[in-house]
Amino acid sequence: MSAFQDFLHGLNALGGGSSTSNTTSASNSAGTGSTGTWVPVVSDYGDNPWPIFFNASGPANTSISRPSMVYCVSQYRAWPHRWVVEATTPFIHPSLYGQYGGSNSSLLSGLPPALQDAFAVSAAYIAKNEANSDLIMQLVETKTNALLYSPDQSNWTILRQLAALQALLIYQMIRLFDGDIRQRALAEAVEPVQAAWTAALQARVGGDIFQGADLHLHAGDDAASSMSTRWRRWLFSESVRRTIIISFVIRGIYAMAKQGYCRLGPVVTDMSFTSGSRLWAAKTPGQWQRAVNETDPGWVSRMNFSQIVGRADPANVDEFGVMMAVTYRGKDVIEDWMAREL
Repeated sequence: MSAFQDFLHGLNALGGGSSTSNTTSASNSAGTGSTGTWVPVVSDYGDNPWPIFFNASGPANTSISRPSMVYCVSQYRAWPHRWVVEATTPFIHPSLYGQYGGSNSSLLSGLPPALQDAFAVSAAYIAKNEANSDLIMQLVETKTNALLYSPDQSNWTILRQLAALQALLIYQMIRLFDGDIRQRALAEAVEPVQAAWTAALQARVGGDIFQGADLHLHAGDDAASSMSTRWRRWLFSESVRRTIIISFVIRGIYAMAKQGYCRLGPVVTDMSFTSGSRLWAAKTPGQWQRAVNETDPGWVSRMNFSQIVGRADPANVDEFGVMMAVTYRGKDVIEDWMAREL
């Protein structure tokens, strides 16, 4: 709680406070301000992506409880450390990029440069102390700017586009929730680019990715290559789903912490993902196929957790699913569900 109180105190120092009269929502900020010479991937949908997935004239105000907000912020603060120590986060899978580097490549050799930089920054960040704090945060700033000013953005493959957004989200988690006032202000200024990159990825993959068709790829035979293809397709799709969701949720949580509400709730509510812990934890095609055959994938359609909370075994729901359930159902409800013997 103290870390979150420090976080809110820092927001007040920036003039955010709890008043809504002097602030704008995260969704509105995506369409204002200058981005200098940043060259975000161009998207025909601009910075208001909800028409792609949500049939409405615009977003409504959304808020969640303070305990839920504290929980989410604590998760974001922990993910860079988790990535360094365990080579995974709830939205960056350790096998996604290694497998695209070829059968004989290591995980690092397949990892796109943007994520290699973000990983190195995360490793430095978890060693931050009073003596080296200025140096570490300057490194974060330098690598963030290098990503934002990448000269070849128009030539990015969809995989590199995904990796760039994931790297940017790692930097945003560090800078928004660290407590460094300068870095927080700089991260706020980057929100329009974060919104534009997210919208560009949405436009590129299309709305069908949130329909879960990749979960119905049952094996027609036992060929290892076919199994590998199905796993790769699901892994990419799920990584895209989670990355897009997290991009919106980070902006929303930050807006709610700063001004008491956000306007991104309807956008996120129209999205879906897989919550089954065994599917995301699988490290080989065989492990993934067994999980598909033996367990409920835990498909959460349009953030409807009625099939999860109170019915599913909490052990079968991964931490991304738990975090999103906390966001929608509340921390107390999810704690009661997880403590209950089913």
